[in-house]
Amino acid sequence: MALGVAIALPAQAAERISIQVGPIKQTLYVSDLEEFAKTGQVPSRLRLYEALLTPEIRTMLNNRVSLNPDMADRMVADILASPNGELLLDSLSRVAPSLTVEQIRSAMRLAARQTNGLNMLGVLRAVPQETLEIDLTAALALVSQLNLSRQEGDALRSVL
Repeated sequence: MALGVAIALPAQAAERISIQVGPIKQTLYVSDLEEFAKTGQVPSRLRLYEALLTPEIRTMLNNRVSLNPDMADRMVADILASPNGELLLDSLSRVAPSLTVEQIRSAMRLAARQTNGLNMLGVLRAVPQETLEIDLTAALALVSQLNLSRQEGDALRSVL
């Protein structure tokens, strides 16, 4: 008898991202971000954001943390249970206020199992909502904080 592993897919997966800055809302499609990540070409529906869709953003969308599929759940759980993981979850819950911390945690675990690694687009596709609401101000603050941490790490490495 063959045994298979079933992965529970969310009833809905994020197809759209609703970005809000104050009273202004704009909708993006995850498929357009996937196309940009794959080809480097900006789809017509993203032309308004062309200046923001830099090679660094493309790299960020494509970067994958490789995980052994048999260990993905445990590794993601361990990472998210760490102090830095808790900070990340807290930050992400401010970026995506319509998601609970548990939904974010579940989306990350599901994405890690489905894609043999963890990347941003996989997590977006694993979100259990058809439209993911993003607070752009909180997202920019998080990206800025992550970039500053990377720059600090680079500076420290060059000194050492």
